[in-house]
Amino acid sequence: MTPGSRFELYSAGRLVFGRGAAERIGALAEGLGARALLVVGGRSAEASGLLARLEAQLSPAATARCTREPRVEDVDAVVQAARAARCDHVVAVGGGAVLDCAKAAAALLTNPGELVDYLEGVGAGRAISVQPAPMLAAPTTAGTGSEVTKNAVVSGEHGGKPFKKSVRAASMIPDVALVDPELTRGAPPALTAACGMDALTQVIEPYLSSGAGPITDALALTGICAAARGLERAYRDGDDLEAREEMALASVLGGLCLANAGLGAVHGFASPLGAHFPIAHGVCCAALLAPVMRANYRCSRGSAQGERIARRLADVAQALGAERDAEAGIERVEALADALQIPRLGELGLSAEDIPTIVAGSRGSSMRYNPIELSDEQLSAILAEAM
Repeated sequence: MTPGSRFELYSAGRLVFGRGAAERIGALAEGLGARALLVVGGRSAEASGLLARLEAQLSPAATARCTREPRVEDVDAVVQAARAARCDHVVAVGGGAVLDCAKAAAALLTNPGELVDYLEGVGAGRAISVQPAPMLAAPTTAGTGSEVTKNAVVSGEHGGKPFKKSVRAASMIPDVALVDPELTRGAPPALTAACGMDALTQVIEPYLSSGAGPITDALALTGICAAARGLERAYRDGDDLEAREEMALASVLGGLCLANAGLGAVHGFASPLGAHFPIAHGVCCAALLAPVMRANYRCSRGSAQGERIARRLADVAQALGAERDAEAGIERVEALADALQIPRLGELGLSAEDIPTIVAGSRGSSMRYNPIELSDEQLSAILAEAM
């Protein structure tokens, strides 16, 4: 640890992890209020019987759905449903999109004005000043770690331009985060791969970031090891509960890490890519992780940060089960993306003509924690490599 270091740690008020923990959702939500708004995803929640089990536990005053990565109008619809039913707390069970939609709605239930005014770099720059409605978050995918983060990502249009931005406040971290690996068993292989690579990115980027600290370092390395053990296994066999457990752990640790240490260029790119193209967030992360790692390594050689970045990339390589060498770790990430059949960004619509627009939109909050500052030319080269 660097002499004189200072750090803070943000986390959920209570974190519950383990197989079968979902049976406690009703009991854990009792202390949050009297009238619950239940937020779930699409048809799978109903088809699997999850929705019926949740309604039996909670007897919610209202139920709302989020069936895509949330847009401003989706959050508005959830807020309207909650207000109409006089809900005083929120229970969200679903993937990262569901949790983000619910977190934004919980904040809007107690803070005046329009959601767009609270989004970073979009509206009036208002801060979430009033404590959001109490909330329990339970993920059904192992990827975003949104159950323990202080932001919610929302898309929309402002001034005729598309955006994908965060509403962010420490008070937005859910009061209860419940992580039950059994809830992730229904995720199909492609979703498991995309979410899993997002989880891996969210333990690697904070370990390399300029905001890293001793606690997040320990959590990140544990998360990288867990992903190395579980990701390919969960992709090949969705009923492998031990693998699902490893990925659930990697995901929640990634959420804790990003909330406290920041991210980097991968997530800097992910927001404008998601705003301009119908590319899932996890796929963006998967396609960009190795190119960004390589750029950080090669572009930092000879700089003040070069030795630190090389050493930390070697740590990542070792945690992934590769030789303790920076290049070996990058190659391991590339091999993993190939094994998971992650498409290249060019296959998903990105062209050379789009690169300047994406680079211009990438310098948001995530990019500022990248371990070195990358020029527009270097950022353009990363996107070209990922195509």
